[in-house]
Amino acid sequence: MTFDRLRFDFNAPRAPTSDELVKIESFVNGWVGEARALDAREMPIAEAKNLGATAMFGEKYGATVRVVDVPGVSMELCGGTHLRNTKDAVGFALLEEQGIAKGVRRLVACTREKAASAHACARDFRERIVAFEAMPLDTSEAFAKAEETLKLLKVEVNAAVMPQHQKMFCREALNSHSSGPMKAARKKAEKAQADAASGAAAHALRGSPGAGARARTVTVARGHRRAGPLERRAHVADRGAAAAAARGVSDLILLQRRVANEKRLLVADARSF
Repeated sequence: MTFDRLRFDFNAPRAPTSDELVKIESFVNGWVGEARALDAREMPIAEAKNLGATAMFGEKYGATVRVVDVPGVSMELCGGTHLRNTKDAVGFALLEEQGIAKGVRRLVACTREKAASAHACARDFRERIVAFEAMPLDTSEAFAKAEETLKLLKVEVNAAVMPQHQKMFCREALNSHSSGPMKAARKKAEKAQADAASGAAAHALRGSPGAGARARTVTVARGHRRAGPLERRAHVADRGAAAAAARGVSDLILLQRRVANEKRLLVADARSF
């Protein structure tokens, strides 16, 4: 604890939700703005309990305790350092919430200039995320730039000092855009690449019309209706091209070499009849 940083432990069976963290922060900032006076005094523990002071469950207290009372807000048993008036906090930002023991949660927050800085940081990141969500995804270059921006934002959000509910919002927004528009754009680009590779492969495998005509002529002239070596080799070539297209092969130089080899084998088979 310092003059502009604090922690507060409380009993709860679960972690508060993001909306509940927003309400807590809003309540405290409201009390800060109301400039409520604070009263702190020592008294016997029995008297403190009779007044309705809240004690921490499981905490051990002596015969004399310190009671901190913010009229209309809360009355607690606490030995920590406190303000004379809520307005002295200037502002409040709830930075962290975590479990520290079974049924016990802890809030970590800051006040004054640190609180103002934390809220300004959150506003800056929300603006950057809006700009990120508007980035184009229609080209490979644009998509790569968006992916780099996403990685950078995730790292910076995790390291940023901002209210926890704002950090949760930023993470959810980034994950939503990544699993939504970016995922759809990625699938669309992969499909377009596969279609282009498949079309190129089919075009290359058609080869010269003469080779196909020669194959048909030989088969009819010999009177064979079963699949001969020539037809089987053509089927293998088609199947290989389909597999290559499915893998998104775009290197047509290698593909053309394979097609040329198949053509030479086709001609050799035709001459062997």
